[in-house]
Amino acid sequence: MVPPLLNLNHAIGGSEIIGHLVDDTISHLRTATGYTVSDITPSQSLDATELTELKSHLRVKDGEGFSGGLSQMKVLKGHYTWICSDHWRERFEQDLQQLKRNVNDNGGVWNGNATKVNVTSEAMTRLFYSTVGKLFRTEIVENRQPWTAVDFEQDSQQLESNSMTDILSRPDDLESLSLDFGRFTMVVKGISRGEVKDVAISIGDLSTLTLEDKDFIQLCRPTALTILGILPDNYDHHLVRILQHNLANLRIECHWRHHVDIIDLVKSTREKMLQNEGWPALRVFQLAHPEIEVKVLFEEGSTVLDVETCIKSEIGPPDIFNPALYCMVRRYGSSVTTFVVPRLFNEALAKLLDGSIQEKSSRITHLDMTPTSLTTPGLDVMNRVIDRSQGLAYLRLSLENLNQNQYLQKALDLLERHKNRLTSLRLAGSRIAFWLPRFSGIFARDAFPVLKEFFVECDFGSSNNGLWIASMVSTPRPQQTSFRAVGINILFDYTQHQEDVIKAIDLSALEELHFNRSGPKGFTQAQLELLVDHIVGSNAPSPPLRLLNLNGTLLGDNSNTRELFARLREKIPDIEITSS
Repeated sequence: MVPPLLNLNHAIGGSEIIGHLVDDTISHLRTATGYTVSDITPSQSLDATELTELKSHLRVKDGEGFSGGLSQMKVLKGHYTWICSDHWRERFEQDLQQLKRNVNDNGGVWNGNATKVNVTSEAMTRLFYSTVGKLFRTEIVENRQPWTAVDFEQDSQQLESNSMTDILSRPDDLESLSLDFGRFTMVVKGISRGEVKDVAISIGDLSTLTLEDKDFIQLCRPTALTILGILPDNYDHHLVRILQHNLANLRIECHWRHHVDIIDLVKSTREKMLQNEGWPALRVFQLAHPEIEVKVLFEEGSTVLDVETCIKSEIGPPDIFNPALYCMVRRYGSSVTTFVVPRLFNEALAKLLDGSIQEKSSRITHLDMTPTSLTTPGLDVMNRVIDRSQGLAYLRLSLENLNQNQYLQKALDLLERHKNRLTSLRLAGSRIAFWLPRFSGIFARDAFPVLKEFFVECDFGSSNNGLWIASMVSTPRPQQTSFRAVGINILFDYTQHQEDVIKAIDLSALEELHFNRSGPKGFTQAQLELLVDHIVGSNAPSPPLRLLNLNGTLLGDNSNTRELFARLREKIPDIEITSS
């Protein structure tokens, strides 16, 4: 507990005096205890229990935490030793020299900045693990500078180096490590002052990991772990071992049918660790799937789960008859924040969602609903869900089959009930002359104060169809929201009304514009020229328009089309134009 000598120079009169006092004290202790120099083992270290006792003792006796300029190094599992800065540098440079030799022995090329290595045999893999693992044993080294990045990849293609920079001559320049071992990859960040703070590991397939892989991963003490691919049958055994590591962030990409079981496993493992006076480090846990994604946040030292669920069916409707989906909605329906309802969404699923929300509360902020398959009782259930979702910021109704009376009436009822909260509306159905007059007679643009997206799709139009659509896409009143997305997919019988729609489009906030198949022969060259003139001639110096989708039109790749697109890009340089 003697403070650093430099701190006492002025008080005592120089380091030589205090040095002699320390030497005399050591000699006296050796004489009193009967120890000789040959009896002392300089490499002897403390185990975990002894180290904890020592820390507690020093905390009381040495409150200011003087380290004497020494740094802590982990030499074995649970064992540490203290060394000075010079010895740490010497030890670390030896490890890097050995690592360089292993890279070269395995056909890799070391250039200090982007090194690639191909580890061919299991024996060499174990040796390579052992060498790299030494880099993770040093902790809390004082007054170190950041290092530059070194990448190690299991890749047979060797990387040629223009200038072979020897990083061993300046180890203070290493900042991060990136390793690819085939079965898993690892990225190490936050390597400063010799302390590894952030180790992220990504495992391709749990079942392919060898015993050496698992030991090496445990040695590196990852703080973030991602598991990809199909989970093996005994994945629960693997996950329990993983959860006992010092993980702060765990992400598993798997099929959504495993979600409920994995959440239960994580929760029970965490509870056992807390009961055994452990201290789980896990704070963020994610289950990723294109259709259902779950994010779980843990409070420190608590078993309380803060679950956030995102259910999407944009890629394809999930198997709605799978019991796992029903269980997920029943258990965690109140945690759903994004809910994109599949077209085959049934009333049983709607009732489960409604029941979960009624029991707790709704956290839905994004709801995309296609209610075609729901009966009137099912629609009543979803109406209650919408009414209870006070934080709903995005509400989209996709109303289809409007040429049939039963669907048309349900659509009109939904619009009447939710028109003040509706942010996105899609109307689709053949024989537009049959259903559009019903809409135009009830709902004007003023009926939807927060509507931001408007899409209309139909096989053919008539002389009066364009007037209502033009009024919908035109500049709203000051208290209304301007559209950010407009989509028109109608074969107008009268070109004049198509032109009226183009001229009426409000560009003040428009980011996406979709024209598909519009016009008797598709979206014509004349209509494209009219649209470009409307955009280029707008008052705004650069409209927010970022996407012009003309897929399905018959414009063709000709000089006139290219010239019009060039004019449009002069006005909006970063606009994306799709045409086929």
